[in-house]
Amino acid sequence: MDHFADRLIEAIKAREAPACVGFDPLPDRLPIDLRPATGAGDEAFAAAITRFGRGVIEAVAPYIPAIKINIAFF
Repeated sequence: MDHFADRLIEAIKAREAPACVGFDPLPDRLPIDLRPATGAGDEAFAAAITRFGRGVIEAVAPYIPAIKINIAFF
């Protein structure tokens, strides 16, 4: 099994992008159509973050070798 750093270096070379996308799921910064209704609860927020996060990953995966999720929000 390759070491994480080896896989990261290969991804950087393949995408020619030494970059990382930061993911900080703040409810008030979600696109309006994804924001849960006020008072909808944690499950609705988790579902909204999941939809948004998957969209971000799908959009940047071909171009960016890494995504850093801010675990403090979870």
